[in-house]
Amino acid sequence: MVCYRCGGVGHQSRECTSAADSAPCFRCGKPGHVARECVSTITAEEAPCFYCQKPGHRARECPEAPPKSETVICYNCSQKGHIASECTNPAHCYLCNEDGHIGRSCPTAPKRSVADKTCRKCGRKGHLRKDCPDA
Repeated sequence: MVCYRCGGVGHQSRECTSAADSAPCFRCGKPGHVARECVSTITAEEAPCFYCQKPGHRARECPEAPPKSETVICYNCSQKGHIASECTNPAHCYLCNEDGHIGRSCPTAPKRSVADKTCRKCGRKGHLRKDCPDA
């Protein structure tokens, strides 16, 4: 299992402690840019699978991936085996481990100011891509 946020092995992006802007490019696998900004000439067939790191297929088609019933995690209740649209459980926050809300609306989650965020266009801190002065 490879984290979609940092590219590390052994954990999922929702468990990742790396900054959100450290995500590797889905096209070439290198950090510092996103796929739509990628200048690599690598084709989709040559790109490594995000799950097994072998070329020739995408993660959703990976023959080494466990069944989705073992890996799919519900965004509503944080349990494995189903998705939010099929969920009959109460909302559960993975940040504070309380019922009644999900992570994005967690009242105890620390808020990051724009000053702490990094622009995905120029790489500088203090603004987001949509507000980049280099646009």
